[in-house]
Amino acid sequence: MITILEPAFDILITQDQKIMLVIMSRPDMQQNPFLVFDRKKTMALFRDKNEIIKLTDIPRKALKVLRSATEILVTEMTEESVPTRQYSVKLIFDSQLNKKLKKEKQVLY
Repeated sequence: MITILEPAFDILITQDQKIMLVIMSRPDMQQNPFLVFDRKKTMALFRDKNEIIKLTDIPRKALKVLRSATEILVTEMTEESVPTRQYSVKLIFDSQLNKKLKKEKQVLY
């Protein structure tokens, strides 16, 4: 499995505290995706069986909402801001996330 450090992403929060994660679009469809959050500053989107998307330096305003979330909407967009796909993922909390990610091969997207 490969871990990709996502250089740019957005986290949007609605008035009713729902969360949307916006990332760059990938060429392949997601397969059984889920999101892991260490409750600090790192999340990892396990998008399919080959790819983990690592998200760091999460904005402070989003951290508070993430700590109580159970599900997040993920939107993938092209460089021209055209949405290519959207899906919901379960949010799992794991304080050992960074330790586990270090075992995987990492690349910059």
